[in-house]
Amino acid sequence: MPEAVIERNLRHPVSTVFEAFTNPEMLKKWLPPDHFTCSEVVFESRVGGAVKVVFQDKDGNEAVALGEVTEFQPDGLYEYVASTRYLGTINENIRTRIEFEAIPDGTALRVRVFSEDPEFAKNCTVGWNQSLDNFESVIA
Repeated sequence: MPEAVIERNLRHPVSTVFEAFTNPEMLKKWLPPDHFTCSEVVFESRVGGAVKVVFQDKDGNEAVALGEVTEFQPDGLYEYVASTRYLGTINENIRTRIEFEAIPDGTALRVRVFSEDPEFAKNCTVGWNQSLDNFESVIA
């Protein structure tokens, strides 16, 4: 299955980074990639919890991800499986695994996205990198 891997070293402690990745109000501020806004985020911090993200592009088209948390370890990792819908295209069984590791100057972050569609995986790399650029400016 095609995989996108995004790795960053962030200059914030794991607890701060993990909070920014699991708090819906914080996610709304930094998660939308370029040319998108975010109107809704649901993230239930437990295995079996709901995940929902609703973005709008600059033309008002919605991109929606709906899923469920499949693995959750506070300040360590979370994983969810979701289906996405955007501009009439549906991608199912997208697995996203986000790992957080304490390092001397902050947090080593690894985002892995698994998709049956190689183009979707490629687009995830672009989108996640834009989101993480936003993260750096919002959390600073």
